[in-house]
Amino acid sequence: MVQLISNITEITHDSLKFINDENQEEEISFSECSKNWVEYFNSRDDFVTWGDWKPAPKITVESNKCVGQRDWFADNPYFEFFSNP
Repeated sequence: MVQLISNITEITHDSLKFINDENQEEEISFSECSKNWVEYFNSRDDFVTWGDWKPAPKITVESNKCVGQRDWFADNPYFEFFSNP
C-alpha cells in the first residue's frame, strides 16, 4: 500500500494515523511494529554483529526501538513500517 505524506493526519509517540485509499482513517501502532520486528529478527539466523560477524544475539521488545525502515535514496523515497499487513 502506497500512501502519500499528505495522507498523514496525526503522528504521536505511539502511532501514525493516515487516510487510506478508501478515504478511511487507519492507524499504525508503533508498539505492534516493534513486536513484529522482534519476532522477525529473532526468527532468522542471518543477522550478524558488526565487525566480528558472529550471530547477532536475540532482542527483546523492551530493548527494541525499531518500527520500520526508510530509503531516502530510492527514486520515490519512502518509509516502510513493520505493521501487519
